[in-house]
Amino acid sequence: MDIKEKASQASIILANPVFQEIWERLEKDIIIEWQISEHTHEREQHWHRINALSSVKEDLEALIDSAKIEEKGDTQL
Repeated sequence: MDIKEKASQASIILANPVFQEIWERLEKDIIIEWQISEHTHEREQHWHRINALSSVKEDLEALIDSAKIEEKGDTQL
């Protein structure tokens, strides 16, 4: 699968209403758990979960950006 196809699939995933709903719920739940944690190690675990969740979205967005950059490079040749 080339970068354009990966970017297309990433766009579909990010635009999917079910994905967005689940994402928002997960993010909200983890933040609530982080806020009510009484112990430092629990807060750190929840913080790592938030970061891991964010990195998934960032990687999908990076695929889209990479395809845009590659497309611009192709048009300049």
